[in-house]
Amino acid sequence: MSNKITGVSGPVVGSPERPVAARGNGSGRPASLGAADGSVQLTATAQELQTASAALAGTATTDAQRVAEVKGAIERGEYRPDPVKIAAGLLKLEQQI
Repeated sequence: MSNKITGVSGPVVGSPERPVAARGNGSGRPASLGAADGSVQLTATAQELQTASAALAGTATTDAQRVAEVKGAIERGEYRPDPVKIAAGLLKLEQQI
């Protein structure tokens, strides 16, 4: 089969001609994705994340006072960002990832 865009021949990954086999449980049948009644059970970690998400839902994501201070400093021409501090913050964030 050739690629319609470039004319390169070869198998096309994921094409209908080569179906991908479903992952199974070793019996040749696909693994069950949930209980027979369609219910889903969350892991303890997922439950903790759900609780934390609900707790954080009501908190502000920005500090309105700090935003007003920075906006005022920009308008007055007094805002001087510190490139070393910004770089350190970016590096710290990168290390957390």
